[in-house]
Amino acid sequence: MLVSCGDFRTFVVTEEGNLYVFGNNSRGILGTGRFVTDHQPIPYRISHETVFAGEEVGMIASSSFSNAVVTKQGSLFTWGSWGLGHGRRVTDSAPVYIDKATFEALPIIMAVCGFSGSIALTKTGGVWTCGKNQHVGTHADDDLYHCIPAQYFHDKKVVMVTSGDNHMLSIDTQGMLWAWGNNRYEPPFRHVFECLNNHSDYIQPTVCADKVFASRDTENVGQSPAPVTKGQNAIARPISP
Repeated sequence: MLVSCGDFRTFVVTEEGNLYVFGNNSRGILGTGRFVTDHQPIPYRISHETVFAGEEVGMIASSSFSNAVVTKQGSLFTWGSWGLGHGRRVTDSAPVYIDKATFEALPIIMAVCGFSGSIALTKTGGVWTCGKNQHVGTHADDDLYHCIPAQYFHDKKVVMVTSGDNHMLSIDTQGMLWAWGNNRYEPPFRHVFECLNNHSDYIQPTVCADKVFASRDTENVGQSPAPVTKGQNAIARPISP
């Protein structure tokens, strides 16, 4: 079983691969297909047979304005109002399938959502992002409504990704930590990336620290999903499609 919490809402993935949602449904954020801003006090079942094309849910990610589901077969579905990756500037109250051709037909093993963008990680270690242009690891002139590959990893294979509100992080197979996005918070909040000792934004992925994690710590990443994800400090793990 998997659990993920967004702002005033909770998602539960069962062992059968179904998704249950409950909490605040502002702007249709629960994914039930209803735009009505109301409260869902008891778990509402979103069936994988009908909503996710028969594919079982493998993981769920949530942020203030967006949600993403990765199925056990490596498909990506998103809904909400920002950083959805399907190319349209609209608010979706039900999960929308992101064509695998977007990711060069590669299976997705992990997705994370932030306040200003989302990340998808492919089975081959590629990183794809969408959202606000200065926070998604590209030099795009405009905000991105479709997913594009994040460059500058120098052929490194990424094994894990995560996101804050306005910054993103990844770890590669060599244990190197990469960071990009907003780094301008002043003390007492300190820098978002303390290892990058200035207050500049990092538009492109930048090595934050070399060998932060020993290689043995990344060997088993992707072998199984984390049993529970709750709160901002929890670390979700990729699935193995």
